[in-house]
Amino acid sequence: KKADASMPLLNETMLAALQTVHDLITCLLPGCRVSIDSKRELRVSNGRLTRSDAQGARRADGRLVRQLSSDAFRGARLPIDEAVDADLRAAGRERKLEDEPYIVFVVAPHLYPAGRVEGKDLAWVYSTDVGEDDDWEEEDPRIDAWVVSTHQVERFVPPRMQIKEVCKVLLYCVLLEALGLHICENLDCVMNNNDSVGEMEKVPLRLCPTCMRKLHLMGVVEDVPATHRRVASFLAEKGLA
Repeated sequence: KKADASMPLLNETMLAALQTVHDLITCLLPGCRVSIDSKRELRVSNGRLTRSDAQGARRADGRLVRQLSSDAFRGARLPIDEAVDADLRAAGRERKLEDEPYIVFVVAPHLYPAGRVEGKDLAWVYSTDVGEDDDWEEEDPRIDAWVVSTHQVERFVPPRMQIKEVCKVLLYCVLLEALGLHICENLDCVMNNNDSVGEMEKVPLRLCPTCMRKLHLMGVVEDVPATHRRVASFLAEKGLA
């Protein structure tokens, strides 16, 4: 089938945001290995995996925005899983829970979830799970991959703020899904829930003391004061404080 040529690619600002969040996560969680692969291509055919924007949004040329289904990413993790298995075989090791990667696909197209989210049919999402774990055996140790769209940020956030806002979404996904932090009700925490660009702008790129303490108890943050200083220094250096 013919690939959908109306789907945009990540621009240079969004690629820079990926590197920034890579460095931020490394700063926050130095014991975790973070990798970026910005060269993967996903061939998407016209049809059931794309649709015209459910709310009638239009591009600058007047054409309807095309949306991409989260189902387009089913199976996209296979090359990554194969690479993990190859590395472990080369090291003479069997795959264990601590070897499981948390995968986030970051894309430019406007995203919609393939199924209902918390019982609701949503017109769009910033991010969502791919939903492959529904097909896995109960004992399968893999973590379901997520997909994040930069569409809303690119469309509604001023260019000078876009890197910061994308970093918030990605850091939130990693902490929520990979490490198990919950949505936080404390003010001034990156784990605050947000459902709009306006709400997201009020969320900082830092954890509240409660969430940082949780990471400490999990054993992924050893020295909380040193981590605070390291992250604060990084955010100030990048103009993201």
